[in-house]
Amino acid sequence: MSVTLVVDGLNHLTLDEHVKRLLDARTKIREGIWEFIDALKDARDQLSPNAFQNELGNRLEMRKSTLRKWIAIGSSDYLLSKRDQLPSTFSSLYVLTLIEKNIANITKNSAFR
Repeated sequence: MSVTLVVDGLNHLTLDEHVKRLLDARTKIREGIWEFIDALKDARDQLSPNAFQNELGNRLEMRKSTLRKWIAIGSSDYLLSKRDQLPSTFSSLYVLTLIEKNIANITKNSAFR
């Protein structure tokens, strides 16, 4: 049931309208992050290393370490395969790449191979 609240003659969104608006915004955030990652991977593949790390980084006002983190996210086959199911924050995605790397190192160095 949708109810519109009117306060001081102004229409306010209903709970359902707020939910829809917030879910739509969250979807746009997720799509925007992956669009950014895809565009960054394309730039890395198409530009020289110097142009990518220095010039592009400067124009984006992004440090080399931040560029590397974004590329780590975009280079993870696991994350790419689960992109619709993952959190939509940079820090969470990057932490997942570190966990993935640690698991790979443990598996590689494990006596259980």
